[in-house]
Amino acid sequence: MAAVFSAVAAYAMSITPIVLDLEELGGRSSGSISVTNPNAAPLPVEFKIRQITIDERGNITSKTDAMDDFLVLPPQAIIPPGGTQNFRVQYIGADGLEQSRIYQFLVDQVPVAPKNDGNAQIQIVYSITGLLTLAPMEATSEVSVVGGGIETDDEGKHFAAVRLRNDGDRHAYLSRGNLTVRQKDANGDTIWRESLSPARIEKEIGFGILAPHQERVFRLPYPLERADGTIEAEFDARDQK
Repeated sequence: MAAVFSAVAAYAMSITPIVLDLEELGGRSSGSISVTNPNAAPLPVEFKIRQITIDERGNITSKTDAMDDFLVLPPQAIIPPGGTQNFRVQYIGADGLEQSRIYQFLVDQVPVAPKNDGNAQIQIVYSITGLLTLAPMEATSEVSVVGGGIETDDEGKHFAAVRLRNDGDRHAYLSRGNLTVRQKDANGDTIWRESLSPARIEKEIGFGILAPHQERVFRLPYPLERADGTIEAEFDARDQK
């Protein structure tokens, strides 16, 4: 997703990886997520997982607790100053998935009881979210470009937007492929072009997850000099399954 999954206050704690891809039982059904505490005080945290759905713009439209689908060890921890805690995530749900499921994991700082010294205290707690996916072992993705257009923001600036569709039963990522977008005038001549590598897409647009049998619209963050013409795009999924 372009902006859904992001670290809130990176100085409070850091997570690696921010995206964890798993498969159902019989595949790669487990993985580890490392949380580092850069602070001078112990950091109590709790690990949570919830299944989510997203709309064509990448906004989360529903959240459902999914801790019963996974075994997380440990579910809670107190990370010492400067220390790192590894959380092992193991899928334990039903086998035989028909298509990928999309989850969100959360590492929440647990509030601690304030000192009873009669002084007013303000306590700030942080939460970092990441992306967790679960795919059928043999499923594949099938991503294609189905449209393009020009969108205008509230400030009157114009941007190229591309609509992609995943017709497969496995999720895919915009940020793991190559995207080329062109703006053509009425004569068919290219008046603007942008070629994006996976690294640029992840940095400038986001992960861009495409759920199975879903269409997503991605607006490129580069203002166009002209608002006329048409938008054409090509997407190479590279070696995504």
